Amino acid sequence: MCKTKNILALVSLVTFLGGSSLAYGLSFEATESIEERKQELQKIKKAPELIEKRSNAPLEDKIFVRGESLTFDVAPQMEDGRTLIPVRKVSKALGAHVDWVSKENMVVIERDNTTIEMVLGKKEVLVDGKKNELEVPGQAIDGRTLVPLRFVSEILGDSVEYHSETGEIDIGLETPKRTKPTEVVEKYWSSYKNQEDLEDMTYLDREDELDLEIDLEELTEEDKQVLERFQLKPIDYKIEDDISYVNVEFTKPNFEVVLENYYKNAKEVLITEDKSEKELQNKLDSIMTETIINSENISYTEQLKLRLQENEWKIYDFSFENMEKRWSESEEL
Repeated sequence: MCKTKNILALVSLVTFLGGSSLAYGLSFEATESIEERKQELQKIKKAPELIEKRSNAPLEDKIFVRGESLTFDVAPQMEDGRTLIPVRKVSKALGAHVDWVSKENMVVIERDNTTIEMVLGKKEVLVDGKKNELEVPGQAIDGRTLVPLRFVSEILGDSVEYHSETGEIDIGLETPKRTKPTEVVEKYWSSYKNQEDLEDMTYLDREDELDLEIDLEELTEEDKQVLERFQLKPIDYKIEDDISYVNVEFTKPNFEVVLENYYKNAKEVLITEDKSEKELQNKLDSIMTETIINSENISYTEQLKLRLQENEWKIYDFSFENMEKRWSESEEL
């Protein structure tokens, strides 16, 4: 690949970009809610008056998910010593997706690579197509579907702790730490620039779809200076079930100025210098590189999409609103 083509390919890339554990959910870090809940449990153990107060509380006030209590429109129920919980409320708090198949009277709970299919009133349940048996079947109460708390939570990979002193139940209080989506994006960008393998950082088989076929091994030292002008900095993120949206600040050269200066200088070279085609090409390469390196930078905010795969966030897609404009800008070169 000639140097100019490699530079243009690089420009196209960065312009385009602007820039098994089964547990997963809203956050796997030891969040403030989890830490506060752990501290609260320690205080309760040392205070008999708190133990008595908590023991007398209704069941719906005794269920905590990731350190936070939930508000139920239909209260959890006890059935043969088992706690039944409104499936949609708790599953959402655990980052799972719930569907109701009315024709089959069945609830389907999905999270990452795990699917639970449960027909109300029946003890037999399918987990990823394999038969399991419940001690207490799921049931419908006041228009809500209630399912066994421990079975569903543990199949999804979340810890369940029953505190016999108070009767309180904690779900996901001891959940393994997961890398933050913003940190995944930072690592992805760094790994790309360092020519490292990205397969483990992309979702399932999407590596080829995200690969723009730019061979960084062909870049010269000057080309690498060009690449350094492009920075991808995560700002924040939000999580919806198994999807994370990461807002990033992308900084790059101002290509309107780059194009203007490049064409001006390139035109002078083509008119005034009598050189061979190869010499002219090398000169134009040098002008392009120097123009990009010395141009002013501009920044704007865009968004990356990540999805969960085996308990870790993976790069899934670029959702840049102005992608077409950015791409067209690079093609003009």
